[in-house]
Amino acid sequence: MKKTEMRVLDVIFMFVVVVAFSTPLLAGDDDIPLVPLVDPIPFEDLDLNGTWNFETTQPTVSGACPAGTAVAGTAAITQNGNAVTLKYVSGAKCKPPAVCSYDGTLDEEGNQFVVANSVTVDKEGGTVSSAIRLTVYNNEYASGNGTNHYVHPKGFECRWNMDVVFTRELGGDEE
Repeated sequence: MKKTEMRVLDVIFMFVVVVAFSTPLLAGDDDIPLVPLVDPIPFEDLDLNGTWNFETTQPTVSGACPAGTAVAGTAAITQNGNAVTLKYVSGAKCKPPAVCSYDGTLDEEGNQFVVANSVTVDKEGGTVSSAIRLTVYNNEYASGNGTNHYVHPKGFECRWNMDVVFTRELGGDEE
């Protein structure tokens, strides 16, 4: 009798193992961003100037904020050595327009692109502070995360966090 019970347990164990390894984990989850499996190109080879396409994930929200939505559009990036600016051109709501303009730096170690802004957005003195941090893998792909933090003078605040990907296609010898 014990041999039969052991065989049944062995069969159940093998079935579980086969199912576990033959079924992709989180199959159908399309929100996982693809990241190159290579190190970023050398800093001196970077030229980020120009128009980029961007896409964000659905924001996660903390505080009593409206949900927010994933957005996609275009952005203009200007690079002058380590100094960088980013301005959303389409796809993002920019009220007031300064909300969509960022200044920052490109760190040579690991090609870390970090830009931020802080803007008064309403007549009551509420401000939004936003930041974007990307790893620039090459002149056509960068990925990272962004955050927007609203603070009202009377203490109300909320935050939206999202993943963001920037891409563009260059014409051959521009990279």
